[in-house]
Amino acid sequence: IFTSKLELFSGLKALDETDVNWDNVFTAKISKYFNVNFNVKLFYDKDISKQRQLKQSLAMGLTCSFL
Repeated sequence: IFTSKLELFSGLKALDETDVNWDNVFTAKISKYFNVNFNVKLFYDKDISKQRQLKQSLAMGLTCSFL
C-alpha cells in the first residue's frame, strides 16, 4: 500500500515562498504476521532553513488479532 500526503502553505505577504510538507509511506505485508513500512518525508520552510530537509525511516511491525 502506498500513501502520499502533500501540504503546501504560502503566506499572503510572500506568495512566491511556499512551505512544503510531503509525507510518503509504503507498506508491504511480508507474511501473515509481519509488515514492513518505508517512510520518506520532505520538508521545506524557508523561515527554518534554506535547505530542504529529508527524513527516511524503515520499520518492521508485528500484526496480531485478538478475538
